[in-house]
Amino acid sequence: MEEGQLYFYCRNQPFGEFSNFYPSPIKLDGYTWPTTEHYFQAQKFISDEAHFQNVLHLRKPIEALFYSRKHRPAVRSDWAQVKDGIMLKACTAKFEQHFPLRELLLSTGNRQLVEHTTKDSYWADGGDGSGRNQLGITLMQKNPDKTLSDIVQEAADGIIREGKRLNKQIEAEWLSSQLIAVKPFGANLDARQSAYIRIPSEISQTCVYLYSKESFWYTLFNYTLREVIVPTCEQLKAFEPFSWLLYCSLCQIKTTKDILTVYRGLNLTDEQRQEFMEDHVVFFAFTSTSRNRVKAEVFGNTLLIIDLNVQHPYYPDQNIWCGSDIAALSIFPGEEEFLLKNKCVFDFVKYEFDTEKSKHILYLRRIKPKIN
Repeated sequence: MEEGQLYFYCRNQPFGEFSNFYPSPIKLDGYTWPTTEHYFQAQKFISDEAHFQNVLHLRKPIEALFYSRKHRPAVRSDWAQVKDGIMLKACTAKFEQHFPLRELLLSTGNRQLVEHTTKDSYWADGGDGSGRNQLGITLMQKNPDKTLSDIVQEAADGIIREGKRLNKQIEAEWLSSQLIAVKPFGANLDARQSAYIRIPSEISQTCVYLYSKESFWYTLFNYTLREVIVPTCEQLKAFEPFSWLLYCSLCQIKTTKDILTVYRGLNLTDEQRQEFMEDHVVFFAFTSTSRNRVKAEVFGNTLLIIDLNVQHPYYPDQNIWCGSDIAALSIFPGEEEFLLKNKCVFDFVKYEFDTEKSKHILYLRRIKPKIN
């Protein structure tokens, strides 16, 4: 990993994702905030509902900043004492809820992150290095002393808590014990570096195996990621560690380049089917598909045909990564499972009805991300 300073400021320039103005909505304190800047500025008016709601509903982050300046007399009296903690809370939510951003942050390793501008000498460096650079310091605090073993323990604890809540203690204890057994393999690995240092195969293979196993955890985990719009702090605490481990595990599994199309069989009502026929379809949960069309067609009245053959905007010799072939690790290897990562976005292409098989066919294509 390259050492030295890494500068960021404008959201449309390299590492602009670290800016509080970057359009990455966060769910926090019961609301969905357009940016971390919106959340941060609104906290200045925590005791004034009118100002608080006004900031929440502003369209642009710059408007949130100007609003708080305009209404400076209404800002809470303890702002100087609490603002650093509020910024850390907002940034933590941003990078935990947006895995590509988290991966980007973790990939910076030990480099010094510097918000570089003359416009701010507290959150930024003042343009000449004399500023405090508090935003850069905040970003570098991510999991400061946490090892990969700590994350594995948190994932195991989450399974136990949810198992007790649903009266599934025995099943939860078995699932948790599988993670605890591989926990020592992550003892000396900094959690901040796991995006670019390989997670030990013992941990990654166990996570994928447990995900593929039919259990209360599989059902609850996917339901929460798919259906819960604003997760509670307890839900984040229960599911985020396992979700993060599974995502990192998929990143490391070698997937052959010839897997260009995958299939998923579903049983859908007409109304549910219409949701897949919008311009863009987001799979918020990790989604199981098959490389084998015949096997997928066995399930349900609807077949999704998903085109993964989309060229990467930065690396023309590669396709956009959106999942991995987990057949060798799955409890059901015969299903030829390809697991899509969470938060994949697809374009709806077309609809057909197969009269011979009485099956609805929906064609989706992996969306090509825009280059800032």
